[in-house]
Amino acid sequence: MIADGVNELGHLDIVVANAGICAMGRNQTLQSWSDTIDTDLVGVFNVIQASLPHLNDGASVIATGSLAAQLGSATNQGPGGSAYSLAKQMVARYVNDLSIQLAKRMIRVNAVHPTNVNTDMLHNEGLYAVFRPDLKSPTREDAEAAFPAMQAMPIPYIEPQDVSNAVVFLAGDDARYITGIQLRVDAGGYVKSVPWKG
Repeated sequence: MIADGVNELGHLDIVVANAGICAMGRNQTLQSWSDTIDTDLVGVFNVIQASLPHLNDGASVIATGSLAAQLGSATNQGPGGSAYSLAKQMVARYVNDLSIQLAKRMIRVNAVHPTNVNTDMLHNEGLYAVFRPDLKSPTREDAEAAFPAMQAMPIPYIEPQDVSNAVVFLAGDDARYITGIQLRVDAGGYVKSVPWKG
């Protein structure tokens, strides 16, 4: 598909590898692990790897990670949560190492790591149960009372547009010398959770 697009349009300058599922909650299985790895890790790798032969010098590659990648392992969240954390950590490392390989061609490779985003991936019974384990069947309203615990700023989540704005910035000329960055759009979720190591 990428080759067909390049043949039709002539070149490839921007790649956005945005893939995410997060099977969490009480009904996870080993398939939750496999589905999450296949989507969140293999999906990102496949898009970027298939794009590499077609990238022009000066192109921009952006992968979507997660605040979860920055905070470490989530093995206590079952197979889906554990796979999500691992996949997003590997995406972060992949971006870091690939940025070095492509820098001589002025190709930038970066990752955007959002906190909770106001999408269907957040708004489901499985994640509501993660945020409100004290309730048997938590509702969105119940979970929204707990969502702000993730961030330093007192908000339950960011909007998709907040992530898109970061991606557009990294794709554009204003970011022409930014590569290998792990850009957090997390309302302070990382600084709240990880002590300064100065």
